[in-house]
Parts: sequence; C-alpha cells; structure tokens
Amino acid sequence: MQADNIDRSDRKRAVETIDLLHAYNQKLFERAYAEILLPAFPEENERESQQSIAERLACKPPSPQPLTHAFLSGRDLSKPEQAELLALLILEVYRRSGLGLITYLATKPSHQKSGLGKNLMERARTCLKHYDENSCLMAEAHNPQMVQAREDILDPNKRLRIFGGLGATIVPIRYVQPSLSMRQKPSRNLLLLAFPLSSTSLTEGRLILFLEEFYQALGVEDPTKNLDFRQMLKDLQSLTREPTGPAGWQALANSCGCGLARIVRKTENGSIESGLNSHGAQ
Repeated sequence: MQADNIDRSDRKRAVETIDLLHAYNQKLFERAYAEILLPAFPEENERESQQSIAERLACKPPSPQPLTHAFLSGRDLSKPEQAELLALLILEVYRRSGLGLITYLATKPSHQKSGLGKNLMERARTCLKHYDENSCLMAEAHNPQMVQAREDILDPNKRLRIFGGLGATIVPIRYVQPSLSMRQKPSRNLLLLAFPLSSTSLTEGRLILFLEEFYQALGVEDPTKNLDFRQMLKDLQSLTREPTGPAGWQALANSCGCGLARIVRKTENGSIESGLNSHGAQ
C-alpha cells in the first residue's frame, strides 16, 4: 500500500509546466502547436500561424507587439522528442495598457477535466500580476448566439460556463477580432471576456488603450479609422446610458453564468465610479 502511494505521488509530480518565453525550445513549440493548438482551433481565421507565435517567443519584439508567454504542461519536458504534451496556454501582455490577452487555452481530450486548464489560468494570473497587480486578463470565446454547438469543437455555451467558473465576465460590446494576417478575415462571432485581478482592474480608458494596441499589433496602423474599432468605442460609450449594454446581453450572461464585466470610468474630478456592474447568474 505504501509503495502504491509513492507511485501515485511520482506520477502526479511528473506533470510540470514551463514558460517557453523564458525556456524557448523550437521542437517543443512545434509539437505543442501541432498536437494541442491546431486540433483545438480548427477555424483558420481564429488561429495565428506557428511562425508568427514562434517569432514573438524567440525575439520579444517591441510594443505594440505584445510580450508572448506560452505555458506548456506535460511530462518529461526536458526531452523535446519524447515529452508527453498535455495542455497549452498562450498569454499576450500588452505593455501600454498593462492588460493580458489569453489567445489560446487547450487541453488534450485525454486530460480534460483534470485541472490542467485551471492550473494554467492561475499561472497566467500570477504572471500578469508580476507586470501589474491591478491588471485584468482578457480572453475571447465563441458567441453561442452566433456559433452552434455542431460548428465548434466544444459547445460554446459549455465553454462559457467553464470560463464563468474561472471568474470570466462578458464585456458587452460588439467585439471584432481583426484579421490575423493578410490572407485571413476578421472574426465577428466572438465575445470579449474579462478576468479582473481586482475590483477596479478594467477602466474604460485602459480597455480602449488595449483594443488600440491589439489592433495595431495586428497591422491596423490607425484603429480610429477602422469601422469595427469605432463601433466598439461607441458601444463602450453607450454603457454610460445603458449599464448592462444593448438588449440581450444580460440574458446571454445569465444563461452561461458569466455575468457582465464591471468597467469603471474616471469622472471629471478624477474619482473612479462604476460604469458597468457585474450581474452573474445566482
């Protein structure tokens, strides 16, 4: 019995997580992209090329390009050819706004519901706190009102409930992810999610700055001339009149248990007030 406990403990300790930004290995990343990221993100317009991510990991480009962390969980990661790769989270940190964007989070089907995704989320939170303790993690997810369960690897409603359990809130704007490359199209079926690190993590100005950086990083030189960007700004401004956003957003939040993001804005006298309160399903 004692030996059996030791064996189980050894197996548990064998799962490790590394950040490829600080320990970049080309072979490991190539395998992680092919074995984990590619099967989980089959839609081409929502997936960056392996080369573009690898270049940011290896070279750490200047702003507006983000600092890119790639947290990889698996066994025997010191042996790139033999390693068993289990889960991957890619986090982009935008330096002007100080916000982080989780661009990809995936676990191999054989190890889903094992806690690996939750552990990687905690690694991302801890990482972002090193940059700014009062920051906010952002993420994207399919809008279940636009993407049916049969069209996705995972039912969009189920994915949102999982994210909701991890603390996600929905930012009620008509979010559009710009084209990831010249040959790809913008993605208009996504929601923008927020995982605040504190009660005042997400100010209106900070969110606008993040969206501006994000668009610039993807090749939109002047976001203020981009129609999708301008629409998102209008939606943010309208929250002062309709704190829960346009009709339908509250129902969507309630149905998936995510709640709506709490966006704060600075008043003319410099104080901070609530622009959008959280209304999670009970």
